[in-house]
Amino acid sequence: MLWITVIAFLSGIAIGALAWHPPNVFATLWLLPVLWPMFSRRGRLALAVGYFASALSSVPLAVMDFYTHQAWVLAPVLSIGAALVAGGAMMLAARVRTHTGLAWALAVLACAVPPLGAFGMASPLFAATAAFPGWGLAGLGLTFVLMMGLASRSVGRPLSAAALAVLAPLAWAGYHPAPSPAHWVGMNTASGHSPHTAMAWVDRQVALRNQVLRKLSTLPSGSVLLTPEMIGGQWNGLAAIAWAPVAQAARTRGVTVLLGDTLVTPHGKLDGFLALGRHTGVLSARQPIPVVEWLHGYPAHWWRFGSAHVGHTPVSLIICYEQLLVWPVAWSFITAHPPTLILAPSNHGWAKPGLDENKTQNNAARAWARLYGRPLVVANNVRLHDSRHAVRSTSLK
Repeated sequence: MLWITVIAFLSGIAIGALAWHPPNVFATLWLLPVLWPMFSRRGRLALAVGYFASALSSVPLAVMDFYTHQAWVLAPVLSIGAALVAGGAMMLAARVRTHTGLAWALAVLACAVPPLGAFGMASPLFAATAAFPGWGLAGLGLTFVLMMGLASRSVGRPLSAAALAVLAPLAWAGYHPAPSPAHWVGMNTASGHSPHTAMAWVDRQVALRNQVLRKLSTLPSGSVLLTPEMIGGQWNGLAAIAWAPVAQAARTRGVTVLLGDTLVTPHGKLDGFLALGRHTGVLSARQPIPVVEWLHGYPAHWWRFGSAHVGHTPVSLIICYEQLLVWPVAWSFITAHPPTLILAPSNHGWAKPGLDENKTQNNAARAWARLYGRPLVVANNVRLHDSRHAVRSTSLK
């Protein structure tokens, strides 16, 4: 009946809005598998379409802000493409008449891991962050299993509901927020969009360098200073000269600066961080923004498992867009020596005031830190007039 399909569609819109717009109530994602078997195939399709349309509704605004000159073409193309790829598997699963739980599980898994997981924003598996704090990969796997049961029409449905009702309170009862990481500091900036002229680039590099030097002078030996994503622009000989005083000051004080840069390698560009000072090295993103950054020479690293390292400290680095995906942070914990903290740098210098993406990414990073029971360090760049929205460096409280 048409009215049931409308109810399903509106339910999807409501869940998407509550989960993926601030304050990002990820617990509402548990409603998706609960409602899934209650509707017909048409109703499930409407539920999935409504959910992804609502969850990804900020994508057109983000594209229009970032790609000012081509926005009228890119905004609809990238927005529709993101919704179809991110939710395509679930929309196909909605057409399965029987075995609704298995169809749900396969669709959610396909959208959470590469290659479709490269586009996997708004994954229902974010529900794990609200139910099983501190349980890490076990909590993520348990969420997958329980959601499969809830989405079925078999005896697994009431059993999964009972298990969730018992295990989630137990997880919260045993959860203790991670303490603030000693001597790990995130530095926020309000430098706006990347400069378009050589003089503007020089002026910004000098201002940023001085800001970092001032911050360095307040840090004790052994500290690590995290800067925002790509704040240093493309690393080259001129940039090395500009940042040489920072590297020298950091070595003298025994401090490490993680400088966000575009790093050019023989295999393509990296959205990464260059370690200067006490420790040196390169850390980089696993997943650049799909299609757009691929076309600009940024490769994805879908099967790179394990932690990054700053000195001898294993860390999970999730840069900007990666904070909205399931697998980048999960991959970093698939190792015998899991990360001891999560670094979540980003850059929203291009974003106009009122855009939800900045807050949603921050809330997503906090949610992952809660699930994995690790302290969180963030660093963000915003527009100059929007500096009041810069996210403070913090551990999860």
